[in-house]
Amino acid sequence: MQYSSVELAQFIERSVHRQLSSKRREDSASFRFVPMFTLYRTVADSPFGSQITTGFFNKILSDMRKTGVIITQDGGRSLALSEEAWAVQEKILCATQTIRNLSC
Repeated sequence: MQYSSVELAQFIERSVHRQLSSKRREDSASFRFVPMFTLYRTVADSPFGSQITTGFFNKILSDMRKTGVIITQDGGRSLALSEEAWAVQEKILCATQTIRNLSC
């Protein structure tokens, strides 16, 4: 099955965000950097992987850096979720828990 570039980009964004959020939850007091290769391998090993080139993957990560979702270290070889993105993630989690508590 062929996926559109929009679907592939959304998959990459969600996958990277999920991995970086998970790493950050391990110790929310500090940044947790993840090697870019690890992120790419996870995406490449997915059902979408055969359609994702390294150039496309790097373009999506570049866009995420430009919009402030992720930060880099070691010349871009390691990535972490930015403070701003983490704050938004926490607000979403809090709102979700509030909604679940109201529905009980």
